[in-house]
Amino acid sequence: MMISLLLLLLFTDPILNYDFGSFKSGSNWLVINDGVMGGRSVGNAFLSDNRIHFEGAISFANNGGFASLRSNRLQLDLSEAKTIEIRYRLEGLDFALMLEQYNQFYRPYFSYPLNKTEGQWVTKIISIEQLYETRMGDYTGKFFDKKKSKPFRRLGFISKEKKESNFTLEIDYISIN
Repeated sequence: MMISLLLLLLFTDPILNYDFGSFKSGSNWLVINDGVMGGRSVGNAFLSDNRIHFEGAISFANNGGFASLRSNRLQLDLSEAKTIEIRYRLEGLDFALMLEQYNQFYRPYFSYPLNKTEGQWVTKIISIEQLYETRMGDYTGKFFDKKKSKPFRRLGFISKEKKESNFTLEIDYISIN
């Protein structure tokens, strides 16, 4: 079974591929922190060493508490997608991969937890059906359903733990197959 999945991934063109070794892959990503609502968390993103770095600090000051890194707007149909593969390294806080279908922050999005790796590079292959519906940081109990899928507008990463801490997230590549 695993060999079949690997062969499928090797010989199928990805639906979306961000290889941060190419400057164009990371130049249109943006940081959205709790400052949009008055918070004091900070985050900065930059391209270096064939990856995108996102680092900063979560603060609860002035009702803050999150930092996120998000792609530019997309029009992404995942009805045929099977997996998301990501190679990352994460220290300080757990984050979540997020896929947004709506522009409004209060609308639900789909996510998958990415745990700290303590300096080690990890390659994670996530089945599309493992994506949780999330609203304002809380799971709704629903999973992604391809039959009800609308186009996705953005891909991103958001801090998941509710604690004040410094963080560093590095992403080598993301591929949706």
